[in-house]
Amino acid sequence: TNFFILLVIGLLIVIGGIGFNVILDVLHNGFDFKKYSLHSKIVLTTTVLMLSITSVLILAMEFLNPETIGNLSLADKISNSIFQAVTLRTAGFASIDQSKLLDSSSVLSILNMFIGGSPAGTAGGIKTTTFALLIIVALSEIKGQEDVEVFNRRIRFSQVKKALAIITLSMVWVIFVTFAILVIDKAKYLDVVYEVVSAFGTVGLTR
Repeated sequence: TNFFILLVIGLLIVIGGIGFNVILDVLHNGFDFKKYSLHSKIVLTTTVLMLSITSVLILAMEFLNPETIGNLSLADKISNSIFQAVTLRTAGFASIDQSKLLDSSSVLSILNMFIGGSPAGTAGGIKTTTFALLIIVALSEIKGQEDVEVFNRRIRFSQVKKALAIITLSMVWVIFVTFAILVIDKAKYLDVVYEVVSAFGTVGLTR
């Protein structure tokens, strides 16, 4: 319930997770989004969308859960929902008991930890740029576009192949380790996946 601590740690997590390239870009160009590199635009847009959507969903799903944020004031519910969305990126600081999260919130948390932070930062995971590229490719296919474009820039097919390779290998590794642990340890499936993805993304959160 200490808003100041949640705010300071949360800001440090976001700054550390967006990558040094993006930080330098912002310092050099100020808040002129049009001047940012394509990399910075994708990172910042993806980061803002992920944090916003995850925060709202966590707040909605855990709103009445007395074991997490259900008994807190509205302001504390909001601040803890935002902090949960932020800390999933890499930090591992927990303001609420992760084992008390609803299954839906746990699955959402696993997805966020798998994606992780951004390149050249302190976070793990497949990276926001890889995830964003996958979404961009899917949208391009739906629209029937031959070229993969974002912010009026065409993305090379070699980058798309790298993104697909990273995601595929990462998923295979997570599935393999999860299966191995389930074979040797009688633990709940969701708990094991949570721990494995947390370790994969160098997050540090635990159930």
